[in-house]
Amino acid sequence: MPVVNLDAGHVRRALRRTSLALVVGLCWLTAVTCGRSGDRREDSDSTVIVAYPYEGGGDLLGPSDDEAMYLVFLPLLRHDALGNLEGRLAKSWEHSDDFREWTYHLRTDVLWHDGKRVTAHDVAYTLELVSLPTSMEMWSGIIESITVHDDSTITVSAGNPEYYQTKVVHYPRHLLQHLDQSEMLDWPFWLEPVGNGPYRFVRYVPHRLMEFEVNPDYVFEQPRIKRVILKFVEDAGLTELLSGNVDVVKWLDDPGQVRQLSNNPDFEIHYTFWEERSRAIYWRCDHPILGNVLVRRAIDLALDRRSMLRALGLPDSIPAGGGFYSARQARRGGAPKDVAYDVEAARSLLEQAGWLDSDGDGVRDRNGQTLGFTALLNASERYDNSIAIYVQDQLRQLGIDMQLQPLDGGALFERYKNGDFEAAVFQVWLQERFYEDDTPLAYHNPRLAELINSVNLSSDPTEVDRAYQEVTQLFHADVPITLLFPITHTMVAHRRVRGLSSPWRSEPVWHMEDLWLEQR
Repeated sequence: MPVVNLDAGHVRRALRRTSLALVVGLCWLTAVTCGRSGDRREDSDSTVIVAYPYEGGGDLLGPSDDEAMYLVFLPLLRHDALGNLEGRLAKSWEHSDDFREWTYHLRTDVLWHDGKRVTAHDVAYTLELVSLPTSMEMWSGIIESITVHDDSTITVSAGNPEYYQTKVVHYPRHLLQHLDQSEMLDWPFWLEPVGNGPYRFVRYVPHRLMEFEVNPDYVFEQPRIKRVILKFVEDAGLTELLSGNVDVVKWLDDPGQVRQLSNNPDFEIHYTFWEERSRAIYWRCDHPILGNVLVRRAIDLALDRRSMLRALGLPDSIPAGGGFYSARQARRGGAPKDVAYDVEAARSLLEQAGWLDSDGDGVRDRNGQTLGFTALLNASERYDNSIAIYVQDQLRQLGIDMQLQPLDGGALFERYKNGDFEAAVFQVWLQERFYEDDTPLAYHNPRLAELINSVNLSSDPTEVDRAYQEVTQLFHADVPITLLFPITHTMVAHRRVRGLSSPWRSEPVWHMEDLWLEQR
C-alpha cells in the first residue's frame, strides 16, 4: 500500500488537536493515494456516500468527529436500542457487585486485517496506551488495573467502565509494541491502519474523500453496504444531497436547511442527542435582578420549549429542558418530563418578587428599575442565535427586556470566565464545575457537587440514575442555569438508505454495518 509523502508539520498540528481515538479517523486521511475521481461508482447499488463536514484550511483535519474509526476497529461492547450491552470483541462478561471490576471473555475468531488473531493482549495494550498522558486522551486515571489471564480472558478495574467498554476501539499490539510510545501521535501506523472491524481502509483523495470496502473476514454478519465513501464537503452538504452526489448528510445543523428538507419526500431526517449536554442560558446568580431565584424560575416557566423545537425544525420527541439523565434512562423512556410551560405562574412569581408594569410601557419595573438584562451569545452558532431571538420574544411578552450581544466564541468565553456577564446562551455539560464557589455563575451548592461527583465516579447504573434524578430536582429548585433542550445533531438520508432510526441509530457511519439499500 503506497504512502503519500506529507509535510510532517501538517500531520503533527492536526494530531495535537485530537484525542488518540480521533487521530485514527483523521490520520486515515493521510494514508494512500489513488488516481480515481471519487465520483459515484458503477457499483452504486452497494455503495453509500456520506457528506462529511471537512474543515480543510492549511492542515489535513479530515472528519470533524471520530466515528470513522468504528468502520475499521471494534470496541469490547456496544449498546443496543434499550441501552443493554452487547458483545463485539467480548462474547461474554461478568462484573463485581460495585461494577468497578469486569472480566471479559473474548471471541477467539476475530482477525486483524493482516490475518493475525485478536487477543486479550491487544486489548490490554490498547487500554494501557490510551491511559498514557502522551495519548492526549481525557480519561487519565480512569483505568486502575488490567490483568490478562490468557489469550481470551482479561479483567479490568476502572472508575468508568462504560468509557473503555464502548468508546475505546482496540489496536494490534504486534504492529505497535516495538514503537516509541512517547511519539505515538507520529506513528506511521496511523497513516495505514490495520483494523479488525467491518470495513478495510482503501484510499484517501486529498481534500475530497476517504473510501472503505467491506472486510471479507469480518467475524459478524457481512455488511450489506459493500463500500463506504466519506466525501468532504465543508458547508455544501445540502447542495450535494439535493444534487444526488451523496446519500447521507451528517450533522446538518442549520435550522433553515432542516426545515427545508422536512417536507421533501425523497429524504428522511434522523437525529441524535447528548443526554449530558444541553443548550442553556447561564445566569449570574449574584446579579441585582437575576440573583432572585423567583425571577429565574419565572423565566424557566415562561419558555415554550416545544414551540422552540418546532421553530428550529426539530422533532417533538426530543426531551425539552426537563433536566439531566443517563443514556440508559433516555433509552428506556426514563428521561425527566419537560419543564411546564406556564405563563400565568411565571407572571405570579414576578409579581411576588415585586416586578410590575407600573407605567404601562410593556416592561416590568420595581422602584424605578426596569426588569431587563443583556444575554451574551456566540455569533457563529446558528442554533444559539435562533434560540436567543426566540427566548427574547417570549420574555418580551412577559414584560422582561432581554437584550442580545453577539460575540465571537473566544470573546464570549473570556467574558464568561471572568464573570463579566449577566446572562449567556451557552452549552452546559454536567461535568462542568459550575457549582463551586469560584465559578462565574456565583452559585454554590455542596449537595449538587456531591451528586455530580457520584454521576462521574460511580459505576453502578442504578446509583447513577438516582443521582441524575436528584440533580434535576436541584436544578429546578435553584435554576442556576435554564435548560432548553439537549445538544442535537441532525442527519438527513435519501430514502433508499434503510436501517437508520432516531435517536439511537441515527449516526450512519457508526452503524454502517446495520444499514442496507432499498432499490427503487
